[in-house]
Amino acid sequence: MKRFKLLFFSALVALTLFSCSKSNDELLVGTWHEVETGESIVSYSENGTYSFDYDNGNSETGKWRIEGKTLFTIVDGSDEELDEEITVLDETKLVVTIGGMFQTTYEREIE
Repeated sequence: MKRFKLLFFSALVALTLFSCSKSNDELLVGTWHEVETGESIVSYSENGTYSFDYDNGNSETGKWRIEGKTLFTIVDGSDEELDEEITVLDETKLVVTIGGMFQTTYEREIE
């Protein structure tokens, strides 16, 4: 009986911990600054839209979605969907890799 109670309690704790973790969609929402230059800023909204201000003064808006560990974006006015592999995503850090070659690191803006 003790073994059953211990097993039940362990399962309950594991379920509680995993059910409280945020999904990738929830973690992505917010404003991120590129680490290398600190000047490129991207903001992901809960409604699936984003805005990106590049360090060269250009900007774009569009839609985003996540499937597994892949971030898909479509720039407004385009039919082409771009994909980036999410290699790190937590409360403070976002790292994406494009084409398995180019990696960009972002830090969340503290609000």
